[in-house]
Amino acid sequence: MTVACSGKSSFARKHRQHLGYKIVDFAEQLTETSGIARYVLYLARAMPPLRRLVKNNQSIRERAADRYFDKLYSYLRSLDEPTVVMGRPGPEDLEVCENIVYGAVLIPLERHQRNCQRRKRQLKNPIPFFHHPTTDIRRIEVLRAHLESYAQRHGIPVYESFIEAIAALAADATRPSGRADA
Repeated sequence: MTVACSGKSSFARKHRQHLGYKIVDFAEQLTETSGIARYVLYLARAMPPLRRLVKNNQSIRERAADRYFDKLYSYLRSLDEPTVVMGRPGPEDLEVCENIVYGAVLIPLERHQRNCQRRKRQLKNPIPFFHHPTTDIRRIEVLRAHLESYAQRHGIPVYESFIEAIAALAADATRPSGRADA
């Protein structure tokens, strides 16, 4: 688990396999947002009521918390090879499964700030106050605090990098008394 702008997609593209695990960014398993929905969401940053226009768009519905986690758990149950699935934190009623080991990654704040700035440059937004929320480090700091609290409530270990998390969780999963951390 990690928050926006932590480098999940970049890591998954760079490391298709690591320590014998297939690496998957769960966002890639969701339906791609159409151009029209993306445009409406962009305008909704300034005019929030516009968001209602795309509320029934499949890609938007899949990202809603209840459907996101339903789809995530369905995907996890379908796996037949050792896989690291990177996604967002949650839900509150975290499922404890004997073949799933949970971990959280909170990259150093300075690196997160650089990632936000890089994303802001990549998105090349022509109107500054329309920037995507994930390019705002103040918003990211709120998400980081939520993840840290979530991990603490559920007894999930927190790591500073994906490499560190995978190595530690792989070691935990192979112990004879290995269990799902939740």
